[in-house]
Amino acid sequence: MGRPTASEFKRILTPKTFQEGGPGAQSYMRELIGEVLNPVLARNAPCYMSKPMLHGTQTEPEARRFYSMERDVDVANGGFCTTDDGRLGASPDGVIGLRRLEVGDTIEGALELKCPMPTQQLLYLASPTKVPALYRWQCHGHLIVTGAAWVDFMSYCVGCKPLLVRVEPGPDTERLRVALKRFWGRYVEELAKQKP
Repeated sequence: MGRPTASEFKRILTPKTFQEGGPGAQSYMRELIGEVLNPVLARNAPCYMSKPMLHGTQTEPEARRFYSMERDVDVANGGFCTTDDGRLGASPDGVIGLRRLEVGDTIEGALELKCPMPTQQLLYLASPTKVPALYRWQCHGHLIVTGAAWVDFMSYCVGCKPLLVRVEPGPDTERLRVALKRFWGRYVEELAKQKP
C-alpha cells in the first residue's frame, strides 16, 4: 500500500513518448496517497476481472511450465519484492536461480508472463524481438527492484507461437531509474501536504 510498483511504472514514464509527470503519473500519485491515508478503504475496493484477465490468470500456470521447459530452468514463485530501501515494489511472475530463502535473496533472472487473447498475441508477434511498449517499463522495473541480471518477457497464447524476449539493464533501465527517483521526491512532498 502506498508503494509504486513495476506494473504501474508505465504511468510514471509513458511507454511510447518517455514523458514523465503526465496525467497518468498525477493520477497514480493520488491513488498511492489515498492508500496511505485510508488503507482499509483501499484494501476493500472492488476488484473487477474482465474475460481477458480471467483467461490470463487461468493460462499463466501453463505458460510458466512452457517457459521452464523452453529455457530448461526451474522457476520459483516471484512473490512481492522491494528495493532495499523499501520504496519500490515488483511482483515478477517467476524468479530463476534463487540462491537462498531469506531476506536478501539473490536471483539470476526474473520472468514476466502475459497470456493474451489470440488477436493480441498476433499483434505482439508482429514485432518478435521487442517487448510490447505497454510492458517495457514493467520489465525494466523488475530489473531495478530485484537486482536481477535479466528479465525474460514471455507472451503465451495457446494455439499461437510464443513471444520470448530477454531484457537486460541498459539506457532504458537508467532512464526509468531517474524518473522513479523524481516521482518519489514529488510523491513524498505531496503526501506530506495531504496528511492530516
